[in-house]
Amino acid sequence: MSGRIIALVSFVAVGILAAAATRRFGGDRVDAVFGGGCALGFCYLIAPSWVAADDPQTLGEALMLGGLVSYISRPPDRIGLLRTAVLVTLGGFVKHNVVAIPVAITFDMAIRSSRRLSFWFGCCTGLTMSGFEITHLVAGGAFVDHLLSRRVFAWHGARYHLMKYLHLSEFPLAIILLFARPIFWRDRRILAAYGIISIPAATIFAGFEGTSYNMFQDTVVFLAVASGVMLHELRGCITSEAAANALAAKFTLSVAPLLLTQADPGQEPGGFCANLSCGRLAGNRPPSRKVLFGRSGVCFGGQRPAICESLLLCYRAGQPFTLDPFNSRELILAGKLDQNELIHRIAPRAFGVVQLRADICGRP
Repeated sequence: MSGRIIALVSFVAVGILAAAATRRFGGDRVDAVFGGGCALGFCYLIAPSWVAADDPQTLGEALMLGGLVSYISRPPDRIGLLRTAVLVTLGGFVKHNVVAIPVAITFDMAIRSSRRLSFWFGCCTGLTMSGFEITHLVAGGAFVDHLLSRRVFAWHGARYHLMKYLHLSEFPLAIILLFARPIFWRDRRILAAYGIISIPAATIFAGFEGTSYNMFQDTVVFLAVASGVMLHELRGCITSEAAANALAAKFTLSVAPLLLTQADPGQEPGGFCANLSCGRLAGNRPPSRKVLFGRSGVCFGGQRPAICESLLLCYRAGQPFTLDPFNSRELILAGKLDQNELIHRIAPRAFGVVQLRADICGRP
């Protein structure tokens, strides 16, 4: 529950920070509200199951976006760069695959203020080493081995998630490319670098086993900020100031991103609502030895242990934590865990229940 609450607060923070970034890039209040609304709507459109999920992706994204807002809020000086370095380092320790913003900041600084590069690298290096030392003292050194453990990569997974992102985002992407010149001019080159880096980075990370479309959350945040800036440039070209500031126009532009995503047939139905229904999983009832789980119709009972779809299901059924399905599968695929040890326990039916997420050979 605490993980879900943090993710939900981070989700709201992403919308607020996207609005702030749009404002810093020259947009007014209408553009900022539109950019923030796009951030929330696009995140829900691309990865609805990651809204209010017990996963650190959204928290890492919020911290990185805070670093971007910190950087563009004022000319790069030592205090501002130190604050930005703290935020991006924290974001990297929360989720190490959110790399587009720190790389874009480094690229922009190399052009705008190359004499500050050494200070920037020094801050990031010092904070990273301090973070590793603190984590080692608190949690031990095994996290480094886990972080660097080899994962299986498949190009078809990377291609699938990229095509899904392009399909769901084709309209805003096309409009942004059409207005690319006024959107990304002069001081907004960091926004262009953000987009150019985030899309290939998300595609590569999405190809690794154990990752999914949540890798594209960084790209949709870029898309949202760019949409807010695009609206600013578009309004300046085709609308009068009176029409742009009309109350009805402000309200329409504020809710349009969220309304558009609700009607998209490509989104996963019920992802957000399913995550918010976690109260039934974290209720005050004591764990039961006999619990029925959803559509699977599986009843965990008896004296033998069970292999659950997730550790949370094992907890609700009062089962011991025999196997972590996600990490065990990763280690087996990477060749760091012998699958025969598990098979030798399953074959003689040492487990009362083995719950699976998918069919075997097309049969339930």
